[in-house]
Amino acid sequence: ALAEDAGLEVADGVLTDAMGRTTVPGILAVGDAARARGSAWAPSRHWEPALRSGAAAAAAILGEQADAPGAPWFWSDRYDAHVEAVGDMTVPAGGRIVDREVRGVVVASFALAADGTLRGAASIDDPMTVKAARRIIDRGIVVDAAALADPAVPVKSLARGVRAPVSSTKAVRCRSR
Repeated sequence: ALAEDAGLEVADGVLTDAMGRTTVPGILAVGDAARARGSAWAPSRHWEPALRSGAAAAAAILGEQADAPGAPWFWSDRYDAHVEAVGDMTVPAGGRIVDREVRGVVVASFALAADGTLRGAASIDDPMTVKAARRIIDRGIVVDAAALADPAVPVKSLARGVRAPVSSTKAVRCRSR
């Protein structure tokens, strides 16, 4: 109500641009109350976009460009499971989901675009996989589906643009969408 009374545009928070500028010149919004238009983070209630919004607003005040925020990411602990996801698991036309299995159990899934770029990743109890996947997404690295599916290939090695040898010739389990 305070923001609306000040003439700011609101929709589930104060609407801003990527630098925290509102519809009223000279007023910036940051933190949990800010919702950057067009951001993949826009609907998020995660702490990272709130944290980054302060740095972006500071850059706006200084007349500088803010650092790119990177792919949206979240984590949650549910009972004895640690769940993380990054990017967008919606698969575009021609893309696919690649599952990584350990002893017959899916431990991570990856969303690939038709050109092989990684769009999203989700894992259970493997935060390093998601951390590496975020670097791959942010850098636009094309990855090999067989390497993603192979638990013997560290995802971190794919983030460096280096592909470790695939340990087997088993078929890659993919789901087209």
